[in-house]
Amino acid sequence: PDLVESGELGGVTIEGEWLDIGTGELYLATHDSVAAGRSRLVQFPSPTPEPWVYVEPGAVIEPGATVEESVVLAGATIHDGATLRRAVIGKGAVVETGAVVTGASLVGERATVGSGCEIDRGARIAPGVTLQPGSITFSPPQ
Repeated sequence: PDLVESGELGGVTIEGEWLDIGTGELYLATHDSVAAGRSRLVQFPSPTPEPWVYVEPGAVIEPGATVEESVVLAGATIHDGATLRRAVIGKGAVVETGAVVTGASLVGERATVGSGCEIDRGARIAPGVTLQPGSITFSPPQ
C-alpha cells in the first residue's frame, strides 16, 4: 500500500516460464533450468558440465570435497571429505570434513555443519547455528 500511495509501485511484463524459488528444491530446479540452457536471461558461454555447481567468488571448496548440483555462496567453506548433493550453502557457512548435506537442504549464513553430520530431506539449518560433530544423522548408529 505504501508503494502504491507514493507512486513507486511498478511492473513489467515478461515472456517465458515463471520459476518459483520458494523452497530449496524449487530453487535448485531453477538452477537446473539455467544450467540446461533454458534461460533467456542467463546464458553460460559453453555447455554446463553435468552435474552443475554454482560457486560464488570467495567460497572455498577444498580438494577431496564432493559437490554436485549445489549452490555455494560467498565466503562458505566446504572441507576436504565433505559431500554436497543438491544443497544450498549460505554465505560464510562451513561444512566440515565428513559432513553430508543432500536432498535440497539449506544451510544458513554463518552456520556450521559439524563433521559426521548428515543433513537431508529438505532440512533447514538456521543462520549462525553450529551443529556439533555427529549431532544429526539419518543413518542408524553403527
